[in-house]
Amino acid sequence: MTLVQLRKLAYDRPVRSVYARKADLIADLRELDRRRAAGEPEDPVAHASWRLRKHVEETDRRKREEDSRRILDLLGNWSEPEYRRGVHAAVDALNGASGPSDEEWQRYFEELETLVRPLLEGGWELWDHLQEGYHEPGHGPVIMAHLLRSGTVLCVTYDVWAHQIQFSSNEFSEGVGEPPFEFVEVLDDIVTVDIGQGAEEAQREVAERLGALGLLDPLRVKASEDSTVSASDLVSVAYQRWILEPAASYSGLSVEELGARLDAEKGMSTYDQFVCCFVGRDVLPDCVPSAAALGIASWCWRNDTAVEDWHLPDDVLMARVNIAVTKAILPHLDEIEGTDWEAIEACLTDPEWALPDGRKISELFGEGWTEVRRTVSEQLRFWKRMDEDLLGPEPTLRLLSVGGATGYTRHWWGQGRWGAICERIVWDAVREGIPLPGDYREAGGRALLRDLADPDRLDDETLRWLIDMPGADVGQTAGLRHHTDATRALPKELTIHMLAEMEQDPGE
Repeated sequence: MTLVQLRKLAYDRPVRSVYARKADLIADLRELDRRRAAGEPEDPVAHASWRLRKHVEETDRRKREEDSRRILDLLGNWSEPEYRRGVHAAVDALNGASGPSDEEWQRYFEELETLVRPLLEGGWELWDHLQEGYHEPGHGPVIMAHLLRSGTVLCVTYDVWAHQIQFSSNEFSEGVGEPPFEFVEVLDDIVTVDIGQGAEEAQREVAERLGALGLLDPLRVKASEDSTVSASDLVSVAYQRWILEPAASYSGLSVEELGARLDAEKGMSTYDQFVCCFVGRDVLPDCVPSAAALGIASWCWRNDTAVEDWHLPDDVLMARVNIAVTKAILPHLDEIEGTDWEAIEACLTDPEWALPDGRKISELFGEGWTEVRRTVSEQLRFWKRMDEDLLGPEPTLRLLSVGGATGYTRHWWGQGRWGAICERIVWDAVREGIPLPGDYREAGGRALLRDLADPDRLDDETLRWLIDMPGADVGQTAGLRHHTDATRALPKELTIHMLAEMEQDPGE
């Protein structure tokens, strides 16, 4: 472009001089183009004023951010929810915010999912279309959500500014559940968890509080005196809805044909009669991976195999192996992808499979290992065939979850109530003056409870104390084996009326 052309281009623009040298004129025009693209005024005087205003605005913004940070820092030093909410409200007013942005709402919903992670791992499902967010000035954002499992409903309220999450049963949306399950209130009282110490600590408290109430294990039910039908009737409807009908759809059979096929399988008939109809008759078939892992450990390892015939000489050692079995199974369970039976068999029959201390499990069973390995493989392959040919992934896990939630496994590691069971045993021992094991006499009960979360890594003295409490006198508290108050199931008492209506012919 010639100098004449440049001067014509610059004539109506606020360059310093249209008669400047060509290089200076080009530089001026480029600077004006940059300002225009950035939304800045081209006029030098206006631009100087604009820069001053932007500087003041940026200074104010940084000051507000610093003030907000200082105010928010106070949250780390105060535990009252109303104080936290007030601090957030002050910050909101300081920044002139009218409510959370879309990005903030997204973060809050993600935080909620993180906080309820223990329940999601316990078979509960967080329904996306049953989550709603509300914001009121001065009170802040609140998320209402619902967790569902086998038709039962758990209500969740996340008060973001108060740093609290609440669980309840009495305010779920109409029509969320289906009869008779919409009347199963799994909580008698509201459970409030403070999350002021961070998500990780909050998750731990959610697991402890709701696990102690049995909500991380399949639900056990008991009919109240006012019920018109029994708990076994309720459980039968649950089996129909959550196992038989989905399995029939999976296998392409009618429910009647499927039932006949299952009855013809001796192993399944025995499991149904003993586990489902006897020791687990009050257990809803919830799909809980940790319970299913215990079910496989119980009925494909300890029972109906040669393991009991070659019972290890020490109950502490047997407990270590039980825990190792459960840990080996759990990673291979998925209600969507299905159970990786081949991987489980490879783990449980591997001659090199060892305890955390390095002892090989095959060597612990000695000459009995060959028979243990054969019979365990038989049981696992039987369930693999039932899963793949007749039941399907989720119904199989539901049946095995029942097997892991009976009185037989009431004192096994891996259940959702494990922490609560250990806490009851430890504090009862402390209250009655029974010495804690080994170094825990100095470290105290809290240190022992922390380490009991992973008991197979503890020494034999500590495990033996937990199982049998050898230091206790007659009449004093006991360990896992005999402390029935700590280990017994927690059935949920319900008033059940709906089944008779459900069983009526729709045409009547």
